[in-house]
Amino acid sequence: MISIREYHRTDKDGLFRFLEKCLPQSGRILELDGRHNMYCKIEEYFEYFWCLFDGEKIIGTAA
Repeated sequence: MISIREYHRTDKDGLFRFLEKCLPQSGRILELDGRHNMYCKIEEYFEYFWCLFDGEKIIGTAA
């Protein structure tokens, strides 16, 4: 079942798995210690951040 909800820190591992898969598809590499560090501190960087789920798996995000 497809659902969308606001990000919660318990989604962090699933978010990283999603980013590790989707960023290379657009020619980018996930750099959590560099330019993608914002994903380690979502509450500090984004006022709103939602995750799109297929069951328990993140399949998209919006901020």
